Order: sequence, then C-alpha cells, then structure tokens
Amino acid sequence: PDCHEQLEKIKAVYDLQPGDAIIHDRYIFHRSEAFLDPIRGKKAGTKQRISLRYVPADATFFNNQLTEARLVEEKGMATGDYVSKGAEYFPQTWPDRLPEERDMKVHSEENLFKVLSQKLTKK
Repeated sequence: PDCHEQLEKIKAVYDLQPGDAIIHDRYIFHRSEAFLDPIRGKKAGTKQRISLRYVPADATFFNNQLTEARLVEEKGMATGDYVSKGAEYFPQTWPDRLPEERDMKVHSEENLFKVLSQKLTKK
C-alpha cells in the first residue's frame, strides 16, 4: 500500500496480441491489468496464461507454508526434497517429457488471497 502510487506512476502496460509473450525473471514486480473490451470498455472474454519456471534437475523444494499446501499434502513434499518428487507439479520438460508425468493431472490450488488471509488471521 505504501508504494502503490509510485508503482502506478512507473508501470509499463503492453498491448499484447494473441500469440505475444512477455518473458522476465522472478525479480520483476508484475501483475495483469483488467481485460477490457476495446470498444465497450467493459470486462470481456477470458484471459489464458502460463507460467514456466525452468530449474536444474538437482533443484530442491522449499515449503513456504503459504501456497503449496496441496503439493505438500498429495506428494508428501518437504523442504529439501528434489522437485522431481512433485512429478506433475514440476514436470520434466527437457530433454523429453516423462510419459508418467504427461498423463497426470494437477489439482487446482485454493485462491492465494484466501489462503494468505486465513493464515494471517490465525496469527
């Protein structure tokens, strides 16, 4: 809240077209703008996005106890485990996808803001 006005002044908004992409690292503060109908100025359509993170095979999981509850519950993940233990949550993409991961389905997480507010109100 303290920095909101300053961030709004310096933000960059890009007019992306289907098939366009923005690529950045995790150190960039980012969010999406409202998805508006350019003619009527109202919310319109759906927005689809994908977030990719490439990590080395020996990367390990860190349980931040905020957003990974389903992963911890379903896969028994703990801080220090190799991310490969998470299978469909951290699928191998190179040099080839693993057939057993390809057919797995990830269960959707709860809304992040709901999870965070529940954790903050418990303290």
